[in-house]
Amino acid sequence: MTEPGSVSGEHRLLRYRVGQLEASQTEFRAAIKSIDTSLQSLADVQRRLGDLGDVEARLRAIEQELPTLKLVRKWVLAAASASVVAAGGTAASMLGLFR
Repeated sequence: MTEPGSVSGEHRLLRYRVGQLEASQTEFRAAIKSIDTSLQSLADVQRRLGDLGDVEARLRAIEQELPTLKLVRKWVLAAASASVVAAGGTAASMLGLFR
């Protein structure tokens, strides 16, 4: 028998094991928090990659229309230049510069 107030070897062993379990539980909690943070970051990255996919699709559509846009721009510039030349010729004619 053990004396009152003394701790038996079996009791010490149980205390040690409980302490180890508590330490393991603390480590598990930290690991779970780390996994949760990583999963949130991964979800954020996946969402952003999805957004990039949408941008890429729109960019491809613009690239397909780009030759047409360049052609229209040339036509608009040519029409504007012709209008300026015509207006200048009309103004010169009205002022009598070609007589």
